[in-house]
Amino acid sequence: MVHLLKVARLLRLARLLQKLERYNQYSVLVLALLMCMFALVAHWGACIWYAIGKAELEDNDNNWTAGWLYELSERLDQVMHNRTHAIPDMLTCYVTALYFTCSSLTSVGFGNVSANTNAEKIFSVCAMLVGSIMYAAVFGNVTTIIQRMYARRATFHSKTKDLKDFFRIHHFPRQLKHRMRDYFQAMWSINNGIDFKQILKDFPEDMRGEIGLHLHREILSLPIFQQAPPGCLKGVALQTERLVCGPGEFIMHKGDAVNYLYYVCSGSMEVLKQEQVVAILGKGDIFGTDLDYDDPVSVSGCDVRSLAYCELLCIQVKGLVESLLLYPDYAETFNTELPNDLTYNVREGHEDHSDDESSTAAPVITLPSISEDEEEEEDKHNNNDDDVVCKERPTRLSNQREADDEEGGGTPMSPLLSHFSREYMSSTDWLASRGRLPNGHIANAISMKITWYTATSYCYHHGVYHDLGLDLIRTISRYLQLT
Repeated sequence: MVHLLKVARLLRLARLLQKLERYNQYSVLVLALLMCMFALVAHWGACIWYAIGKAELEDNDNNWTAGWLYELSERLDQVMHNRTHAIPDMLTCYVTALYFTCSSLTSVGFGNVSANTNAEKIFSVCAMLVGSIMYAAVFGNVTTIIQRMYARRATFHSKTKDLKDFFRIHHFPRQLKHRMRDYFQAMWSINNGIDFKQILKDFPEDMRGEIGLHLHREILSLPIFQQAPPGCLKGVALQTERLVCGPGEFIMHKGDAVNYLYYVCSGSMEVLKQEQVVAILGKGDIFGTDLDYDDPVSVSGCDVRSLAYCELLCIQVKGLVESLLLYPDYAETFNTELPNDLTYNVREGHEDHSDDESSTAAPVITLPSISEDEEEEEDKHNNNDDDVVCKERPTRLSNQREADDEEGGGTPMSPLLSHFSREYMSSTDWLASRGRLPNGHIANAISMKITWYTATSYCYHHGVYHDLGLDLIRTISRYLQLT
């Protein structure tokens, strides 16, 4: 009787069930716990079934051969001549009892181990009732958990089928279909089909601000936001969105309204003016426009296009201005520091004209491009003069730049060459994928994964003189432009 008091510990199972409800998102863990619970109930049932069988042998004087233990001994050729000897070993009895209990709980019941006495039949009825409840509770949850584990995959296949039907109905061109399919798969790999905006709607505004501080901490941890009040940071976080764009996608065109301030989380982008690359933006760069609190919407003076899959954090300019105006002291500081923190200001050059040499806008280095005729002429010239030694003393690009600086005619360094834009890329693989790869010094330089910043230094340290160095710059410029 003393041992029966320990049964009160079973009340702790209610506490376990509450924890299961709290941690039900961990599907594998809950699945394992439910199976352990079923095994525990089956173990208890096997112990009770063995106790009933042994009691039938010892206490039933008139019908002691009707119990399941006696039948088991006969099947094992261990016939009992009395009620205390020749009982099968404990392991055999436990395995048989566990087998019968599991069969009863799962409503299978093969019949090779059956209930014959009244006590055994009563236990069998109780085991079947408990089994029906556990089958609905445990195995029902197991089915739900397994379906939940594969729900995302089913949703992905369903949306993929809808996308294919959409292509078939509206007859999209092949190239556009490939871009749409690639973008859909890239977005799914990033967010796993979760709509963050829909999830945030269920939370209060203050909590949404804290969530935004965590989700957009990459841009909100920049030096320009270090002096921002907490309330201002939450307001800016609510105006921040995450954007993913594929290779060759335009973020903005010349003449478009600049509605966002962009921060590059990953990938690389190029800034184009008159079909020429004027800047390369990489991870950690900020581009957009400075703020005008009277007229916050500016106009872009260039095109911005992605070179690979890029992930951006975008702060809505109008919402940013509204948040800053609530904190005038910090708004003045932010407006003063923003032009210095921008890697590239896309508003510059909007009102410039290519033939207006007296423009007051800050000049920007443009990467030299080369026409087809010029390229053919240079190829012929290089092929004819491969073995010719230059008689004049060669001039290197770095020396030429120093001479320009001394004369005062040097061109200011473009944001393309800034420290924050030195993002390495495998130029060899990139050029090989387009079927052409330069030779000589150009191939050696590109195989070193050079950046625009290191192009001139490579020419200097490797003795590549002005003509070949210029050809290097032109070739890289040409091959980095998407066609």
